[in-house]
Amino acid sequence: MGLIGTLEVIYNKTIQGLRYIDANLQSPTSQLSGPDTRGRYPASGVTGTTAINTARYINYPYNTNAFVLKNTTEGSSYTFTGKLEKPTSRGFGGMIAYTYGLSRDLMSVGSTVVGNTPTVAGQNFLTTSFGE
Repeated sequence: MGLIGTLEVIYNKTIQGLRYIDANLQSPTSQLSGPDTRGRYPASGVTGTTAINTARYINYPYNTNAFVLKNTTEGSSYTFTGKLEKPTSRGFGGMIAYTYGLSRDLMSVGSTVVGNTPTVAGQNFLTTSFGE
């Protein structure tokens, strides 16, 4: 029938990816009870009318994040493309293709807004998630 089939596979593995660690963030002090047993982090304290993070940070006078850039090998992505083509003959031709891809990484390191990224296990204990 004169059809041409093409299959393309692309696979990427993170060899030296970037991730942030908050060096001033306390570790969990206990665990949640019930079916959810994630680590429980110290809460912020309140003095007068001003909220301060006395319990959240290791170095109390410095109520801020202290990000350290580290390397990771966690993460990968793949893409599969299949194409079926009919070259033009007698004024008729065409092509149909399908692509499927998936990407997983620890974090997309774009800026230090990582301190506000929602996580399940805490900022310093990230697991892979679907990439952007």
